[in-house]
Amino acid sequence: NYINSRYMYTIGIDLSDKVSKPDVDVYLGGSDTIYVSQESLYAAIADYSYDYRIEQTDTFSPEYSTSTVIYKFKLNDGNIVAAGQGQVPGTIINQFSMDEHKNTFRIATTTGDMWRDTSKNNIYILDENLNDLGKLEGLAEGERIYSTRFAGDRVYMVTFRQVDPLFVIDTSNPKAPELKGMLKIPGYSTYLHLVDENHILGFGYDTEENQWGGTVTGGLKISMFDVTNVSKPKETFTEIIGKAGTYSELLYNHKALMFSLNKGIMAFPLSRTSDNYKSDFNGAYVYNVSNDSISLKNTISHVESDIIYGNEIRRIIYMGDYLYTFSENQMQVHSISTNNKVSELLIK
Repeated sequence: NYINSRYMYTIGIDLSDKVSKPDVDVYLGGSDTIYVSQESLYAAIADYSYDYRIEQTDTFSPEYSTSTVIYKFKLNDGNIVAAGQGQVPGTIINQFSMDEHKNTFRIATTTGDMWRDTSKNNIYILDENLNDLGKLEGLAEGERIYSTRFAGDRVYMVTFRQVDPLFVIDTSNPKAPELKGMLKIPGYSTYLHLVDENHILGFGYDTEENQWGGTVTGGLKISMFDVTNVSKPKETFTEIIGKAGTYSELLYNHKALMFSLNKGIMAFPLSRTSDNYKSDFNGAYVYNVSNDSISLKNTISHVESDIIYGNEIRRIIYMGDYLYTFSENQMQVHSISTNNKVSELLIK
């Protein structure tokens, strides 16, 4: 069994019992990524196994294989109990690579190396004891996973090298997951947000091929995908913001997105660049949103006198008819209905 030389603590607290002590356990072996369901906690860590030779040479690069070790813990009224261990080939990108569904554990991994053209992408399904149950291997050879999202029996996966394939995978039969549909478009999504059962928003980057046959990254790209027909997914809307160098924390941290379909609004932090990587906006973009479309509603910035440091908007929330934006230096309140700024609070 693979053992990492770190320690991992689990601390369980029963919030309904004010006098009980926390359940604290310490394990030899760390973790890279945590996924938590209603009933279980999964800790995953990458295992790189190298094939070292007795005689090393300057031209020898040891072969290695990668796998992901998964530790399962049951959550029981403040107690966290070790419940199993499993292992699958390849590595994951983040917590959205894992999911618990109908007493099974699903995980999306990439094996091999893009630079060697040996990479492949896979879905593995384990039973409740983390024993192998089913798998779908070998998707998008030569590419790697950029984002994954599980929704009911479906898995949505985005891989990328020169174009962005969106895969729709059916796991209703956990012993035989099946590729149902695929869509190839320019660019790639690093985060997929579920709008409803048939629509997904993708946030990532636009790309184009350069004169040498490689790929260059452009502005930030928002895509709306319609997966009503799983065999023929469609990109129904796309918007590209800024030029190369445009960035949002949302691309790598989903907590930066404020999204409410009931309210019909979404917002996220954005640093926008124009030609020659010149920054021309730092703040937040606010959109009207429905289950099949979005439109720009407002832009909000805390930056004054070109002083960006400390004024970058990091989080956005709403309460009632008001939108609250937060940076290190201040909080602003805007009316959702009129877009007007209502008040601000400087943070010292």
